[in-house]
Amino acid sequence: MNSYKITSFLENRNMTFWVMFILICLIPLAVWRDYTPANELRYISIADEALRNNTWFSLTNHGEPYSDKPPFYFWLIMLCKLITGEYHMGILILYSLLPALGIAYTMNKWTQGLMSSSSRSTLPLFLITTGYFAGTAMVLRMDMLMVWFIILALYHFHQMYEGKGSFRKHQILMAVYIVLGFYAKAFMGILIPLVSSALFLAFKKELRSFGKYWNWKVWSIIVASFLFWFGMVYVEAGGEYLYNLTVGQTVSRSVKVSVHKRPFYYYLIFLSYGVAPWTLFYLFALIKGVKEKMFRTSAEQLFLIEIVSTFVMLSCFGSKLAIYLVPIFPFMVCLSLIVLEQSHWSKMMAFGVSLPAIATVLAFPAYIYIALILPQYRHPALYIATAILTAGSAWSLVYAWKRKRLLTASILFCCGFLLTAFAGGFSLPKFNSLIGYTELAEKAQQQEKVWQTTGVVTYGVWRAENMDVFFPERLTVVHEADSLITKQQNRLLILNKNKLQENVVDSLVATKPKVEALGDYLFVKF
Repeated sequence: MNSYKITSFLENRNMTFWVMFILICLIPLAVWRDYTPANELRYISIADEALRNNTWFSLTNHGEPYSDKPPFYFWLIMLCKLITGEYHMGILILYSLLPALGIAYTMNKWTQGLMSSSSRSTLPLFLITTGYFAGTAMVLRMDMLMVWFIILALYHFHQMYEGKGSFRKHQILMAVYIVLGFYAKAFMGILIPLVSSALFLAFKKELRSFGKYWNWKVWSIIVASFLFWFGMVYVEAGGEYLYNLTVGQTVSRSVKVSVHKRPFYYYLIFLSYGVAPWTLFYLFALIKGVKEKMFRTSAEQLFLIEIVSTFVMLSCFGSKLAIYLVPIFPFMVCLSLIVLEQSHWSKMMAFGVSLPAIATVLAFPAYIYIALILPQYRHPALYIATAILTAGSAWSLVYAWKRKRLLTASILFCCGFLLTAFAGGFSLPKFNSLIGYTELAEKAQQQEKVWQTTGVVTYGVWRAENMDVFFPERLTVVHEADSLITKQQNRLLILNKNKLQENVVDSLVATKPKVEALGDYLFVKF
């Protein structure tokens, strides 16, 4: 196949083709990856506890009030358990992955007329290979839902501004998506659309029309949803929980900053790696677009204002998390593709587009070397994956510099990256024990039956409290060795082998029945 046919094939695929390609490539990662103990397993633990307590608006985490997050995402987790009877990674991951692809579809529809169908069709490829956006799409978190709802709210605001379709319909939908964004991630879901739309109108010297878009109907829907949620929280958990949910969270995150405290410039540093491997491409494209005044339409101006205003607003908050900045990424991708399409080939743009390929073209020989010195990380799937990555990167470099087809070069890299993820995903069963506790818990459940124990105790296991998902209402987490002596009878102990260095523990388990469990862990019968 000659270069013209390759370019024609890649650049003329529609978005549905690329979305299906992405879904297929991510199946192994979505189905076989274990839950991370710190966040993913914790969210499932909270949802499981809510089901046991029959509470839907007030959440608890191991008996302690959990007012850190709104309930919407937990409802989805609970729904999975109610329908299937279990928590399936392949289903739960869709709550992040489908919104990510929904964002691509929304931006594709929004940018009709701003760039060609070829460029618009590559949106999901760029998004799913952009640093923290890709990470957010492939972990169990509520953030991608929030991002989608924010983008949908701004989309309907812009449709109203442009006078497209039914004004009343777009206005109601904007309010609904703001409410859903609020239910997904609290006040971020309303702040970003509110600030972005207000500053956009100010930029257009139409701030007086703000009430036309954000009228009493919109605020009535938003306030009514707030009151409904807060009222249900008060009914279920009382005033103290409600205070922590509203005033407590606001003060701790924005005023006193007791959590996630970061300096003002934190997000500036984060962007250098948060949008990797496309950092330089986005930077060069946005600078070029602003410098050459390429962003003339109202949509492009709204995109740019959303990026700048969200960045500045979040930087002003004392509490900062990298994932809060993800809502600006889709707009960065769109504006960068608009600039790429309108630009002639240049060394600067070619370098920005080809930097990901430059960074990964030696992946295969690098893995061979790593596998030689660290044989525990050898796996046939990883040899195949890194070989694909090297081949895709090399091919991308040829098209970026020799053929001077930057869009084709970027598509080739994205395809190589996704095929690498597909092949590498087959190695997950071997390495899952390094990620989470499912395999360890399954072995413990089997050993429980052999020893006929009545409960499970952990000592030296990181974030073991979230293992109550596997051992509901029979898990005890011990932090002091003395507790092993005084409290545990007819229990299975999951023990980190490193704790055997403690004399009390070593002497205590010396005479107990024990078996090798998995990796650094032992099972001991008390």
